[in-house]
Amino acid sequence: PASTYRTLLQHALPKVIEHLNEIFRNPNLGRMTAKNLEEKVMLLLKVWEEWSIYPPVFLGGLEATFQRKIADLDDDLLVLQKGV
Repeated sequence: PASTYRTLLQHALPKVIEHLNEIFRNPNLGRMTAKNLEEKVMLLLKVWEEWSIYPPVFLGGLEATFQRKIADLDDDLLVLQKGV
């Protein structure tokens, strides 16, 4: 059923969004391509919110993950590695 699909997808989405963030932050990506990617990701998250596909807190986390700067991701990784 659809709920099983959504649940499975929900578990994979954080990694997918992290990967999209890496692409978005790639300095070799053209400015227009990066802007288009950002618009598409943000639109998708907005649609999911409007349709109540996923909880708002979860979608907010996905948006924050996508919008993070590379330095923020590196800082989070260091904290996780240190176990703080």
